[in-house]
Amino acid sequence: MEQIVSLIRVHMHAEADAGYPLLRRIPSTHATACFDYLGSISPAEREELLAARARVAALGFVLTPPAQQEILQLVNSNPALVKYREAMLRGPLAMGLRYQSIRMAKAVLNDAQSVAMMQQTRSTLGYLPRDDAPVPLVNDADVTKLHPAKAPQLKKLVKPLLQGLLGATEEKMPGGTMKYDGALDGTPVKVRADYAARDVQMIYAVSIPDPERKVVVIGGWDYITEENAEASIGLLPELLRRLVILRNEVKRLV
Repeated sequence: MEQIVSLIRVHMHAEADAGYPLLRRIPSTHATACFDYLGSISPAEREELLAARARVAALGFVLTPPAQQEILQLVNSNPALVKYREAMLRGPLAMGLRYQSIRMAKAVLNDAQSVAMMQQTRSTLGYLPRDDAPVPLVNDADVTKLHPAKAPQLKKLVKPLLQGLLGATEEKMPGGTMKYDGALDGTPVKVRADYAARDVQMIYAVSIPDPERKVVVIGGWDYITEENAEASIGLLPELLRRLVILRNEVKRLV
């Protein structure tokens, strides 16, 4: 287990030492809040959080009840993880249009009653919530000037990309989810994409079938604009390759 933890920490350190170039490009309010949180804490606190998250990620590769129990224990008791979770749920990182999905932010701004309620809530706060959109993820910090990407645009970008990358055909599943089963660099990969959620513009699930340690990653992107849609969907190959590389490196250790 310690070898897996060390391996994941190396990957996490590489991203951190480079200034989080991948994290800051992910079109997700959670990613934006995470990036802002990391910038608000000390180097020592970041190291403690990285170490804790590396262990949780490593345990996720072990399909045993004790491993799952340790994950729950860490998430609920590790000081760095508890502090991070609380910051995501309450306070400045949970308020402001910056941390609202682009659809929700636009809906609030276009409804007078919602704007009034927002102003009333803010009058009780001891801080000023951030309303600036995350540049350079988007091309303008003014949320009113952004245009949320719609499902047809995203589907047109995702379909040819995943078909070419995985050598897969597209299949429609019940509920409208699109399925792509193929392989990446010789590793079997399954991707599911759903565009029907209310706030999240695209929910994706990536799995690597393995009888010993099944890998499943689920993500939701809620800050895709018409302008950044192509660049956002273009992140998928990099994300998938990182996952495949990490999974294969773990597999060689066990």
